Amino acid sequence: MRLAMIAGVALLATPVAARAQTAQEAPLVAAAQARGQLMFAYDRAAWIGTDAFLKQVKDPASRVAGYQAASPVISSTAPRHPRG
Repeated sequence: MRLAMIAGVALLATPVAARAQTAQEAPLVAAAQARGQLMFAYDRAAWIGTDAFLKQVKDPASRVAGYQAASPVISSTAPRHPRG
């Protein structure tokens, strides 16, 4: 039993060589990376903006139900957050 466990751990720890990107995959990977960078920027802006907003507004839960960011770079069909 112990030998099987050691063999299993050794098998999982064995590195597997990754194959190189194909010419067709390279632009897809680049687009995914760019979109991820934009998502990071939006998330950071929301974090900073929310912290600044909460410092200035008294009782925000009674006045705000949600908000949405917009960008000319990323089209969004995200639903609006109506109060209610």
